[in-house]
Amino acid sequence: MNDPNAGRFCTRDAEKPYNPSQNELHPTQNGMPMSSEPTAPDPIDPQASHPEPINPYAAPLSSSAYLDPNQVFANGPVLATLGDRLAGAIIDSLILLPILMAAGFGLGMLLINGNVPNFGTPIDSFLFEFLTDALFMFIFAIGFVAINGYLLKNRGQTIGKVVMKTRIVSESDSQLVPLGSLIMKRYATIWGLSLLPVVGSFISLINALLIFRQNRKCMHDDIAKTIVIKIPNRWHDSL
Repeated sequence: MNDPNAGRFCTRDAEKPYNPSQNELHPTQNGMPMSSEPTAPDPIDPQASHPEPINPYAAPLSSSAYLDPNQVFANGPVLATLGDRLAGAIIDSLILLPILMAAGFGLGMLLINGNVPNFGTPIDSFLFEFLTDALFMFIFAIGFVAINGYLLKNRGQTIGKVVMKTRIVSESDSQLVPLGSLIMKRYATIWGLSLLPVVGSFISLINALLIFRQNRKCMHDDIAKTIVIKIPNRWHDSL
């Protein structure tokens, strides 16, 4: 059966003017206007798709290229163990032993030859003993700096620390400490305090025992604001 209204509706729709909507004139996607022009593909980076080939005959990179004594560890520095520090101190002492023996021999010959004044009071005798100890310590300090000064300045190490792969750095940023500050604060201060009558020996003992704390710092580390850390193998091998 034919619908009598079909032609009328079609005629009415055909007579209505067509008004395109805003979206049809300017299509959008997610609220952003879409370009009707085709988008060119992104250019291909030839370096990314075709990396430079490795030359098997090229000379190997120098290991010193990876050395950075002042590099801060990504996850924080690794403290040297008690065994590392003890072994390093023993090695340094053995190296300095000939200097200490020579100094002791020289002072002993001075006493044997009678070139010592006749002390009339205990105070004079005490002063002579103090000056003798101070002279002995001074000779020791000269020998220590002469042997380890270059290493301490450039690498934060003594010979014992080189062997044990440890290094002295600032506790605040893990950087190398200037030589002058290192000698005066970390070493000379304890050397001087150890010369004090009666209490000097106790200060030296306390200085050594404080290493058993969690931060593994001796008294001279507290004074100089330093820590002793382990060196990664790739640093040590390039030194």
